[in-house]
Amino acid sequence: KLRGTTFRDYRDAFNESGGFQDYLKVYGRQNQPCQQCGKLIQRIRIAGRSTHFCTNCQR
Repeated sequence: KLRGTTFRDYRDAFNESGGFQDYLKVYGRQNQPCQQCGKLIQRIRIAGRSTHFCTNCQR
């Protein structure tokens, strides 16, 4: 239904972008408040990949 998650300019075989990115709670929200608790979202790199998380809600 939502056709996956589109972060940049990705299009599927039907030339449509996904819709899941509209429901992401922390990805791409570095230094913004967590929607659950208000603490700032952190971004770290692990093995060359980035990950975003709330230090209070995600342990």
